[in-house]
Amino acid sequence: MTLTIPFNSGRIVILSDLHANTYEHRGTDPIAALGLHAVVNDTLDGLIIAGDLTDGPARKWIQGLAQLTPHLPPERIYVMPGNHDYYGGTLTDDHLLAEHARSVGAHYVQKEELYHGETRFLCCTLWTDFDLLGDAETAMGIAGSVMRDYSHIWVDPPAGSGDGGGISWQRSATEIEPSDTLGVHRDHRAWLEDKLMSPTLAERQVARSS
Repeated sequence: MTLTIPFNSGRIVILSDLHANTYEHRGTDPIAALGLHAVVNDTLDGLIIAGDLTDGPARKWIQGLAQLTPHLPPERIYVMPGNHDYYGGTLTDDHLLAEHARSVGAHYVQKEELYHGETRFLCCTLWTDFDLLGDAETAMGIAGSVMRDYSHIWVDPPAGSGDGGGISWQRSATEIEPSDTLGVHRDHRAWLEDKLMSPTLAERQVARSS
């Protein structure tokens, strides 16, 4: 799917790791607390949240997005998940995240192609292939034992657990393993490779006119 960000001011801001829920007890929001009023305001054509809007589970996106909408309309917000957005839930919570984003009027852009004028943004979480140092097996072993992702995200909740689950099932559910996120990486990488090999809208228009 391709989404077009209406071109008015020409201004786009990309932010990540807002962890908006951590500001609730202070009675503020991340934009105000971080002094970002000058860049995140109604003059933007779009705000892209590139992961970690909250610390999960999925239902926290409703309040997380509500902390952004006083600064610009929700229809100008484009959000994709980071690893923390799956915490307290499952690796297959994309449908819940999408539902919560759309419920407030924002756009969910996991594996989505965005255009702003002639600029193209390819949006996905991607994760990692663990192969930075050429020894993925060792890296996966270390990650599985020390990274919080593999004790805070589950494969699938038991039936009836609901959005994000609760303490009652967290202890008995199956935690994800590095092989699970590697599978997501491979899927997202294949999508990226396909998009990068595909012509942009501008290139297709030139081809049609020639």
